[in-house]
Amino acid sequence: MRRFDSVIAELNKLNKLNKLNKLNKLNKLNKLNKLNKLNKLNKLNKLNKLDKLDKLDKLDKLDKLDKLDKLDKLDKRFEKIIFCSL
Repeated sequence: MRRFDSVIAELNKLNKLNKLNKLNKLNKLNKLNKLNKLNKLNKLNKLNKLDKLDKLDKLDKLDKLDKLDKLDKLDKRFEKIIFCSL
């Protein structure tokens, strides 16, 4: 009977070890999933920043184009004024 009890005790220890191993694996998987999510979030944030920078760059170029257009118009006005005054 004692031998049977010791076998049952060993089986219980093995079951507990198996459960612990499964829990450890689950914890590692959860940590990996969290890391993957964080990596994806970081990449998304970087992409968003790049998009914003790209938009700012485009706005800056548009602003410069507007200024160039205004300068061209001013040049044409002065040309007309100079031509008319001759």
